[in-house]
Amino acid sequence: MRRIQKNIIITAAVIVLLIVAAIIVIRYIAVVRMSGANSSGKSVYTIYSEDTRDIAYVEVSNETETIRAENLGNAVWTVNNMSSYEVDLSKAYGLAGTVSTLTSKNKIEDSDLSKYGLDNPSVTVTISKKNGDSDTLYIGGKTPEYDEYYIKKSGDDAIYTVYAFKVETLKQPLKYYTEFNRFNVNSDDILGITIIKSDELIDISKNKDDFWEMSSPYLSAANNEYVERKILSKIEEIDLSEPLEDVEAGITSTFPVVILSVEPYNNITGEYGDIYTETVIIGKTFGDSAYVKYRNNIYSVSADSVGFVSESAYSIINKMQAFADMEKIKSVTLEYEGAVHTLAIENGREVVFTLDGEETDKNASMTVCNKITGLSVDGIYNNETMGDTVLKISYKGIKSADNLLVEFKEIGDESCAVVRDGVAQFTIKKSKIDDFIELFNEYAENPQAE
Repeated sequence: MRRIQKNIIITAAVIVLLIVAAIIVIRYIAVVRMSGANSSGKSVYTIYSEDTRDIAYVEVSNETETIRAENLGNAVWTVNNMSSYEVDLSKAYGLAGTVSTLTSKNKIEDSDLSKYGLDNPSVTVTISKKNGDSDTLYIGGKTPEYDEYYIKKSGDDAIYTVYAFKVETLKQPLKYYTEFNRFNVNSDDILGITIIKSDELIDISKNKDDFWEMSSPYLSAANNEYVERKILSKIEEIDLSEPLEDVEAGITSTFPVVILSVEPYNNITGEYGDIYTETVIIGKTFGDSAYVKYRNNIYSVSADSVGFVSESAYSIINKMQAFADMEKIKSVTLEYEGAVHTLAIENGREVVFTLDGEETDKNASMTVCNKITGLSVDGIYNNETMGDTVLKISYKGIKSADNLLVEFKEIGDESCAVVRDGVAQFTIKKSKIDDFIELFNEYAENPQAE
């Protein structure tokens, strides 16, 4: 047995030695190969190298115009002092990135600049740094052998070559930076949506808790699921890649206008950029397509992607208009048929309910709270005459800002107006209120029962 163990140990040791030897040989071969490549390969010359964060601006001048890409900080660049919503920021950043690192495999020692078109450069690039220093690059003619251009840097007597695609980027006109599809945006960056129609103005925006609220035509919480699924996801589908011609008749001043308020998030810096707005006009629908005007161009898009403009404000509101956020509420007082009951809510490790000072069964109280939050509105209040108050629900918030008073006032025999803090905007079927009062009466009579 010991002999077997000894043989196993010896075998293992031999294997380890072989592995170590193999690693040494592999590393030696790699070093030799690298040395051979360096000795036989061409040298790579650095023409220019600068961190884009240290560059204040890059100015590119040619025979017809001058483009100036300016560093606004946090990896955001603009062109010719245009605002962030007028220019494609990625293209502006790309111009700076094009010149920030320039290398070449060709270095020419020659003082006759005319042979390379550098006596009268086609493009001059000035790079101004934040420390006050600046450098200048001169681009001449195209090389006869390769798809490259001759380039020279101020202060360096040598001439180099640079790839043509780099120079073509620098030669782009101002129009290049203003032609882009801003609608390729992350819906998470949209803070506000305004839809202007001939008969209605809908305005919704995110609050500090990232929930959507409507400020027009109703002061109401919005249905977040509806906004995400029916509006935001559709906006992301709008494709403005191919402009059309001669379809101005498809757009008139009477068609809906959509205005988006956007706060772009930079994944590189982890910071938000400046808020800007985008505006599109929705035109005629033809089959499965619709006309859309964005800036000075007309596009054909999927009719489904802009169908949300036809929805009414009532479709967007949160129909649960009779409740507040229970996590922010410490008591709810209900008044009906001459009775007054106060349900206190203590949110600790466990939620504790007390009705009129007496502790209640948690499950029974949760059922009642769910019934309150389940009181959904059924229509719009149209200035009907309101009668007696059938039910009054007073919420006392942990903070005074969360206080809320909801009253249900009779409108004829079938409906009630929902009056929130003195404002009536919606209606609810009276049968819903009657059913709720009956349920709450049973609970108030025996709040300890499961």
